[in-house]
Amino acid sequence: MGGAEVACELSLMLDDPRWHKLWDQYCRLYNAPRQVLASDMTTATEGMDARYVRDGRLAGWIFYKTQNETFNRLG
Repeated sequence: MGGAEVACELSLMLDDPRWHKLWDQYCRLYNAPRQVLASDMTTATEGMDARYVRDGRLAGWIFYKTQNETFNRLG
């Protein structure tokens, strides 16, 4: 298993809101520029159009969490 698989498994076992926020942000904003990451620290909504997500497992995880169909097409 790779890093994404381990992180997804951990997410199902951990009860830590800080971890969930960080992992979800990483999945949503994988390729985002620095200014988008900075903006997301206050909005927590950047990248919901799947503009910065990496296809595959990360997109699949965000779809699982949000049910946003935009991520489903990439997962």
